[in-house]
Amino acid sequence: MGEDPEELRSRVRRLALDWHAETHEQFREATAETITEMLRASTAVLDEARLDQHRWVEVARQSGLSWTEIGGAVGLSKQGVAQKFDRAKLKSEQPESSSKNQEIIRFGATLLNEVKMLEVEGRNGLELQRLAPLSLIFTRSTHQWEYKRVSGLSIEEFKASLSPAGWTHVASNTPFYYFKRPLNREE
Repeated sequence: MGEDPEELRSRVRRLALDWHAETHEQFREATAETITEMLRASTAVLDEARLDQHRWVEVARQSGLSWTEIGGAVGLSKQGVAQKFDRAKLKSEQPESSSKNQEIIRFGATLLNEVKMLEVEGRNGLELQRLAPLSLIFTRSTHQWEYKRVSGLSIEEFKASLSPAGWTHVASNTPFYYFKRPLNREE
């Protein structure tokens, strides 16, 4: 193997700090604002690392590696890695339903791209039903949808302010709350 694993870990630890230094200034003081920015940056790094890991597991499976070999590479047992990454299993665990209400899973959703994914799928007539790790789960609808992701400590304030405008709460992944409403509705 080329690079020392500890050197790689050190680089990953610096990603959020390097980003902050490039976009703001060198991280000097732990204010509420800088801590919040660093939490967002580290969450983005984590989301992207998870997505990247999922992609590499797919490549490994397509190239013929066994779950045992993949598990050894990621530090999980054969059963653990298969449970975590097996899309076929995730799909087979979906409840039986008619084609009208069949769930449609969009994989690869991260903090950075899920709002765009929601916009595109909503315009394509897909109604968000729930979230799963790195996934958005929809059902087909007869009309288009719009979505809103908000963040905060309590969902109640958002429900109170968004409900009068026709928004309904659909899912939560604290501190993010997801709302939906039909597109082109009468105001």
